[in-house]
Amino acid sequence: MLRRDQRGEPILAMIVGHFAVVRVLRMPPIRAVLKNNPKVVYRYWGTYLARSLSLPSRRQILTTHYSFLMSRVNETFFDAVVSNKPTLWDATIGAKRYAIRLSFTGIQHYEGDLLLELEEDSIPLYQLAFTIAPGRVAGADAPHAMLIARIQGVRGQVEAIRRAARACCDIAPPHLLMAAAQGIAAALRIGVIAGVKNKEQLSATIEVETPVSFDYDAFWHTYIATEASIFYLLAVPIPDKPLRQIKPNHRQRTRLKRLFKHEVTKTTQATFSKRFLR
Repeated sequence: MLRRDQRGEPILAMIVGHFAVVRVLRMPPIRAVLKNNPKVVYRYWGTYLARSLSLPSRRQILTTHYSFLMSRVNETFFDAVVSNKPTLWDATIGAKRYAIRLSFTGIQHYEGDLLLELEEDSIPLYQLAFTIAPGRVAGADAPHAMLIARIQGVRGQVEAIRRAARACCDIAPPHLLMAAAQGIAAALRIGVIAGVKNKEQLSATIEVETPVSFDYDAFWHTYIATEASIFYLLAVPIPDKPLRQIKPNHRQRTRLKRLFKHEVTKTTQATFSKRFLR
């Protein structure tokens, strides 16, 4: 019988699997990530992305994320997200400049590998973290899924977050970041977004004793989503709910908000494609 470690996986399989991770992360295009955070090869070892993911699944996701990106992006991508936080969308509204930028998650590694941030005058307001995963691990009938495991506001920026929503056609920052995420998924030809459930999210739960600061379940229910065991699944492009389901006196406002979000998606997709796709 093969010996198993405390995680229930045969030790030989665990060793072979880890060397596969190291082999991928030592590929030349990814050296900027490894140099910035040498421990990235171990990030799947503990809690990573969702509570119920097994060690082999977490390891497969990490390997897939980097091998998939290497097959799609050019040689500038990894250095850019580690060092430069490239801007994918921006707009000057009134006296404020709003931007959505992409970066490596760094120390926030356990809730995703790439980070989208909404900024006001270069100050971060809201964050969305994601990783590219095999579709079947996310519960999707697709080759790959964009797995979103974190959506959170930055502490101490409540008034600025409200101001950003007012400036951006009354669209809450999480939905602006989702519009940008959809643009990246479309650029990478990923057909599914998987959103983590409250009970699976790593930094908070919906329990009374530890109230969640972002209600993931309620957020995903605002979209046309299906429910899998760990995640909610959304098709890309994300379909809009029929206008007939919107109260008549809110339809014009809804149209304007949708136009704004579609522009964020379109701009993000075009910018990402031009700068980073092969």
